[in-house]
Amino acid sequence: MKLTLEITLVSLIALSCAFFVYRMLGKPLGLHHTVTRIFDDHIDVYRVKDGILTIRAEAEGWDGTGWSQSNAQRDGLRKINKLYAAVVMEKYLVKQIDVTVTYYGNKQIEQTLYIK
Repeated sequence: MKLTLEITLVSLIALSCAFFVYRMLGKPLGLHHTVTRIFDDHIDVYRVKDGILTIRAEAEGWDGTGWSQSNAQRDGLRKINKLYAAVVMEKYLVKQIDVTVTYYGNKQIEQTLYIK
């Protein structure tokens, strides 16, 4: 009985370590994990319904100046392109992606991407 308990405990620890290493190497576990990684945990809305992925994310920047706003827009477009590439490459069951990127609560980018 004691040996069985020890084997089970060691197996659980080994499995959790393998899971941790898998995530640390950047392998996404699902669509939500992929989106969260691409947008650096700044996701306000994440929804998948009828093959349509809806995301609203907050862009990062230093303050409300023009430089930061343009930088946030450029970064938002880069992340949207990265998301599109990830969805196509990983073959997620999504037909359309609706993305809104805000900066200090103001809508900066709103795009609809269609997956072929």
